[in-house]
Amino acid sequence: MSLILKNVSKTFVGKKVVDNVSFSLEKPGVYGLLGTNGAGKTTTIRMLLGIIKKDSGIITWKGNTVDRKKVNFGYLPEERGVYPKTKIFDQLLYFAELKGMKREDGIQSINKWAKELKVEEYLRSKC
Repeated sequence: MSLILKNVSKTFVGKKVVDNVSFSLEKPGVYGLLGTNGAGKTTTIRMLLGIIKKDSGIITWKGNTVDRKKVNFGYLPEERGVYPKTKIFDQLLYFAELKGMKREDGIQSINKWAKELKVEEYLRSKC
């Protein structure tokens, strides 16, 4: 594993929101970006995922330039606001079907992981 961000910057409407950020992650793990509101954490993650384009700098994964067509990252934003009145299970099933899974396969996969992670009750609640 090697994720490298080197001198990455982004400007919105004349305001620099990410200024020359550089870091590398060499080992698998769970990582987070810490900072105050407006520090550029979400923008950095969105550039890393290829959701928005960086103005400058380099982002590579395993030596290859990050491209949404070539690299498949997962992203769990802080807020789950896509469908706030829909049960989490139903949202997961919807996303599974969007990715091309058959409905029954999606249900089985969701149930398997819910059991593995011990979140069966939570998964069916409205959160």
